[in-house]
This record gives sequence, structure tokens and C-alpha cells, in this order.
Amino acid sequence: MRSNLSLLCFLAAISFSSSQPLFGQTSGTGPVVKTESGFSSGSSVAAGEVSVFKGVPYATPPVGTLRWRPPKRVGRWEEVRPATKFGPSCETNEDCLYLNVWTPADALHASLPVMVWIHGGGFSSGAGSHPVYDGTRFAQAGVVLITINYRLHFFGAFAHPELSRESPHGSSGNYALMDQIEALKWIQRNVGAFGGDPTRVTIFGQSAGGRSVSSLMVSPLAKGLFHRAIGHSGALRDVSFTLNSREEIGVEIAKAVGCNISNALTCLRGKSLEQLMVARSVLNTNPIVDGWVIPEDPVAMYAKGDQHDVPMIIGSNAHEATFWWGDGLRFHLPSTYEEYQEYFRDVYGTRADQVLTFYDPVNEGDLTDAFIRYQTDVGLTVPARSQARWMTNVSSDAYLYFFSRVPPDPKMKRWGASHSTETRYVFNTFEGSDTDRIFGVGDPTLLEDVDWQLSTAMMTYWVRFATSGDPNGEGLPHWTPYGLATDSRMELGKEIKMRRAVRGPGENLLQLLMLETYLTGETRPSPIAR
Repeated sequence: MRSNLSLLCFLAAISFSSSQPLFGQTSGTGPVVKTESGFSSGSSVAAGEVSVFKGVPYATPPVGTLRWRPPKRVGRWEEVRPATKFGPSCETNEDCLYLNVWTPADALHASLPVMVWIHGGGFSSGAGSHPVYDGTRFAQAGVVLITINYRLHFFGAFAHPELSRESPHGSSGNYALMDQIEALKWIQRNVGAFGGDPTRVTIFGQSAGGRSVSSLMVSPLAKGLFHRAIGHSGALRDVSFTLNSREEIGVEIAKAVGCNISNALTCLRGKSLEQLMVARSVLNTNPIVDGWVIPEDPVAMYAKGDQHDVPMIIGSNAHEATFWWGDGLRFHLPSTYEEYQEYFRDVYGTRADQVLTFYDPVNEGDLTDAFIRYQTDVGLTVPARSQARWMTNVSSDAYLYFFSRVPPDPKMKRWGASHSTETRYVFNTFEGSDTDRIFGVGDPTLLEDVDWQLSTAMMTYWVRFATSGDPNGEGLPHWTPYGLATDSRMELGKEIKMRRAVRGPGENLLQLLMLETYLTGETRPSPIAR
């Protein structure tokens, strides 16, 4: 596999140097750091250039009576705590509120920018320990890179009237976001010990992680905890659900698992994950407007300019919807042209012909491509552009991107630049790639120079943005902030260049129809992406 030397050399200009060691050394342990809770010992990677601390707790385990409560501040420990193994995933374990830190080994007085990765997975799967999120390259580029876990599915999203009554804020259901906010609080108090600058924290994430970023941008509880934001395929989608609607689902779930009784909470807190999963098909895991963590509909807040005034990168991929294409996946592909037309008439009524003007397949053999193009645009492309447009309501700049690189492995052609493909490019973690649609780029030995150059460019843009709030600098095409007049975005693909009208007039029409539908309160077309 091609060496990463060119990447490191290219990023050297935005890295730091320091002759003083960050961590004290104790015999047989590795790097040691002191946080507010005590000492933790990590490990060294990249020939000693990077120190890694895995499985560091940022909150008390939310188990027993702490299930479905806001996270509590983690306690202290006396001995040196090993931090060489990742903590459990929240997919299978309630005791899972851990984070991982990659930092340059000589960063004591560097005050480096901090980047906090929020993983995707539809708020029901994923973990900060996934190999794709390895932060070594970022640390080598002069960043303190942190990945976090947060509560998932039933433990992260369950709402119930009794839980809301129990809360002093009258809220329930947004435990995933509460965990993310708690992690950001921990980072504010402790990241200096790792060489990080608590005044330069960037949150970034993909899919559900990107939607988390968009949601944290409107949460009053997160104000001041971060200073820049990056959303991969995570514009405002499926975030306008109300607390009442989620509580109704919670009552149904309680009935399904045998807890429709006077002491429902005691009963529910006594259920195992396996017992709760009987009702998994009923559960909606998306964030909700609970009146506390999210005070009102995020779409309305962005449209009014009530989001946090921090710089933002927001974007999507060219073929997002192939991720949900296949048997048993998110949407059904129309099999005939008549069925295709009927779908649009059901969604858009008398406006269907306008939409079909831009998404009409050339022939029935093109039905799949046309439908995936439409689903990509309505689910990801248009929401990302809408969010960039709403960012013009605040003083901070927004930078819109469109990732279009199709991995060169022939086996990946059918997926294109699918949902999550860009993640390996950002982290420069191509090792272990395969033909799976999740993070897939296929055989890494087939990657071309353009792939390595694109990865270098994306990481450089991201690190510069985390450093100063502006992705621009020498050696790369200038990325113009988004403006209503220019309406341009950076295409990140075989070429890196600013473009207008990436999707043509169809994008304008969908944006208009989605806005009209939102304002009239009608049922909106359901985006496919999570």
C-alpha cells in the first residue's frame, strides 16, 4: 500500500513542534495523564509520535436507577487507571459512556485544536472505537482527536410520560444528545491535560453523528462547549418529532414488554436490553423537540437564525441513497414506470409532474438510477444546501461541500459515492477496506493517486478549519463561504473545485416544495437517510 509520507509532509505546515514531553512515564505502563478523576495510562503508536488513551470514562455508568436519566459527572479513582482498551459499545452494554483520545506525544504546551467525532448509525448502532475513526493521522497533523460513545436505541431515545414527569425539566427521550453534551463538558474541563485548547473545540460527525452536530447547534445546553461544527451527510433530517408523539410510542412499548402498570418505570428499568428489543420495530430513535435539550423545532430555529453562531462545514455525497438500496433495506425501488409515477403522485399530488421533469428516467432500465438520484437529493443534497442557506442568518461562515469520488475498485461502482464513503478519506484510514457498503472503498491496493490526494486535501481542509474556523490556506483550491448570491459549493472528487448547480434546477424545485410543505404543516416527503 502506498506510504502516508506525502500526507504527513503536506500537513507539516499546520502541525506544531515542542521539545517537552506531555506525559510522565512510569515503568512498564506507557504515557500517563492526570485528569480531574485521577491518573490514566495509555499507549504509544506511530513509532512513539502519538499517545492514545482508550476507554476513558466521561460519566457515571447510566445503569440501574440511572437508566433514562441525564448523565452524571464521573467520580474519582485512586490508582493509575489503564486506558489501553476501548470501552464497551453502547449497542450491547449500558455501561458504555467512554471516550478515546489521540494526541501528539510532545504536546504539553501546544494548546492544540480539538476535534470531537460523533459516530453515525441511526442512533441505534455504532461506536467511537470503529477502526475507521482511528485518530492517529489527525494527531500527527497537530490535533487532539477524540471519539465518543453515547447511549443508543432504547437507552438513548426512549420517552415516556412518567419519565417526563420524573424530570425537573419535563423532558425525556434525548439521552443520546445529553451524553454528547456531557462529553463536551468533560472535554472543556480536561482536554488541556492532553495538550488541547478548550477554546478551539470542533464537533464533527457523519449521518446520525452529523444530525447530532446539527442538533447541538440549536441546544442551549451545548452553548459555549464547541466553537466550530462539521456535519457529514447530517443536515436537518428527522429532527422535528415532538415529545408527545414520542411519549405515545413509549406507552405502546411499555405495553408490549409487560410494563403497563402503576410502577411502569420500575418495571421498565428492570428489563434487559433483550427484553426491550421485542418492541424495537416500534421505537423511533431520532432526536425530539423536548423543550429542554431541543427547545423548539430545529428547522424553525435555523430558519430564524437561532442556531449557535459558529463556523460550519456541511455537505453530502453524490450517491447517498445506494446505502439503502437492496432487499430489506430502507426504501423499495419501483419496478415499473407506472409504479414510479404513482410514487411521485402520492408524495407531491398535483406538483408531481414538476418533480418528474427533473427525475424522469430515460427508460424503464434507468428507473433505479433516477430513483436513487431523487432519494439522494430529497434526503441529503437539499437539506445540506438548506442548512447552508440558513447559516447566512448568522455572522459565522458556512462552507458547503459535495463529495463525488467513486472508489476505483470495480466492485464498488454500483454503490458510487455512497453514504459514509467520505469517512475513510477524511480519516485517511483505508487499511482493511472491503466491498461492504458501510465505509467501503473496496480493495485499498486499487486506490489511485487521486484518492490519496483527495484524502490529504480533505484532512487538510478539516484541520485548518478546526484550527482557525476557515478551511483555506496555501496549496489547495480556495473554498468560498456559502452565499445566497453565489450558491456554490466545493466539489470533493476526482477534481477539487467550486461549483454551482451541482444537481441542476431539480434541486431548486425540491427545496421550494419541501419548504412549502413544511410551512403548510402537511406531511413532508420522508427522507431516506438516517
